[in-house]
Amino acid sequence: MNPWLFTFLVSLILLVLLIDRKQITENIYGGILSAIFMQAESILATNLELFKYNLVPLNMPDFRLFSNTINIFLTGIAFNMGILIVQFQPRKMNYQLAGAVIWSLFLTGFNYLADAFGLVNYLRFKPYFVVRQFLLFLFLAWIKDNLINHVKRLENVKSLTIYK
Repeated sequence: MNPWLFTFLVSLILLVLLIDRKQITENIYGGILSAIFMQAESILATNLELFKYNLVPLNMPDFRLFSNTINIFLTGIAFNMGILIVQFQPRKMNYQLAGAVIWSLFLTGFNYLADAFGLVNYLRFKPYFVVRQFLLFLFLAWIKDNLINHVKRLENVKSLTIYK
């Protein structure tokens, strides 16, 4: 079995097992932003020759918004993990920082495993360069705190208000 397909299936199984189906509409933005971020990162990595993916059996279609060098399974992994990251995002800022560090360490481990199994050739890049993803994790936490929870609070206030 292709390792990218296997990794995608593992992320899909984790998503199905761990997702809170009641909050899927609130957490879907994490998956969408993560997938877009992954596509942008892949395009930049290809153009700047930072790293190259190996054993890619299926690429995105060659449209204006996509590049045909983007690994479709990696985009799916980013989508699935983005939803789970947002779902398990703690409320307190210190815990959010700790959570972002933990997810970054997890991603560093994934990068090392991908390198060890020959899935990625790092040309001008190192597996531990995860600052950009760390900032993405903090951005997802900020969106959840400032946009999603704010909308929920407004809905709660409107439901408590009695209109006569």
